[in-house]
Amino acid sequence: MDGGRGGTAGPAVLHPTAMKTHTTMAALLPDAEYLDSIIGGAGGGGHGTNGGTTLYRCRICCTDCGSHKGWLQHVVGKKHRHRRDGGGPPPWRMEELELFPCRATTLCPHAFVGGLPLDLRLRLTAYLRARCPHSPELVDVVDQISVTEQKHLRVKELVETVEASLVIGDEIHARNSADKESDGCGPVTSIYDMACGHGLLGCLLAYRFAQLRVVCVDTTRRPCFDTYIDAFKRCGVADEGETEVLSNLEFIEGDLGAVEVGAGAFLAGVHACNGATGAILKMAACAAAGFAVLPCCIPDMLYAVQTTRNLSGTKASMGDDVRYAVQVGVIAQTYKARRVCCIDRRITNRNLVVLGGGPPDHPPPVSSQ
Repeated sequence: MDGGRGGTAGPAVLHPTAMKTHTTMAALLPDAEYLDSIIGGAGGGGHGTNGGTTLYRCRICCTDCGSHKGWLQHVVGKKHRHRRDGGGPPPWRMEELELFPCRATTLCPHAFVGGLPLDLRLRLTAYLRARCPHSPELVDVVDQISVTEQKHLRVKELVETVEASLVIGDEIHARNSADKESDGCGPVTSIYDMACGHGLLGCLLAYRFAQLRVVCVDTTRRPCFDTYIDAFKRCGVADEGETEVLSNLEFIEGDLGAVEVGAGAFLAGVHACNGATGAILKMAACAAAGFAVLPCCIPDMLYAVQTTRNLSGTKASMGDDVRYAVQVGVIAQTYKARRVCCIDRRITNRNLVVLGGGPPDHPPPVSSQ
């Protein structure tokens, strides 16, 4: 993610005992500069200690070796030498999303990052490095989360939130640039992750925009939110002038209506179900705030449009994607969106992003119900 952050936070923290032997062992190994980490087993000792196992992980080949001898054999092999001399790991392609656990056409919502096999974990690392090149330490953050609490981070939630944060972050960055001040948008001084759920979007935006106040809002603060914060604090890099990573992040437990949104606010809502998206958009309109929403469940007539039945009362023949696109178009028109874009359809079939808001040039829309 861009935003002036630089440097890395060191090798991925994959196990509490992972780095105990790294410095001394790596110095004895050939091609040690390609050694990503030496990971001690659960016994904390390495091979043959308390039943633990030491894995020697090659960064450029995406390969684990279970012993010193195995590492020696690997580094003299053709595969390693080819990639070492210029082949390198294959670059990330979005088509690779189809390799991860999926439903019919989208990522499976139940697969956890910590439960992925090694080859997919390494491709997920390639995804993060490709999509967030200015924050390579996010790889360490994700590793730390999956090690600390294996069931606190799902693959779909991670990829979906990263993609949404890139779109939303670029919109906020554009609004705060000199070129945007003349089009009536105005600068953003605070960001609200409304109906935030797990809160990862707020964490990513707070990390990217360390000088802006970021507020996550939901009726319940989930335990995974604190896991995310701890991982960012352990593995993240403090921005210039920042005393602590994510010191600009807050959480408000309560209903959306209890939040006071002032001038310069930007409201984000990713898959806020049913009427929550409309509530976010009305708040943005009343406060002349910017907004970005990825609508999720849109019941018929929620925005005064019916799409599920024909006039005869028979089931409509339009597919789900068409119905969703029509409903999102109605939302965009109702709330005077400035643009509509999308994230990859292989991630989610609720993939359209509606962006707009700013100083009002029309009355706030009237509810249809």
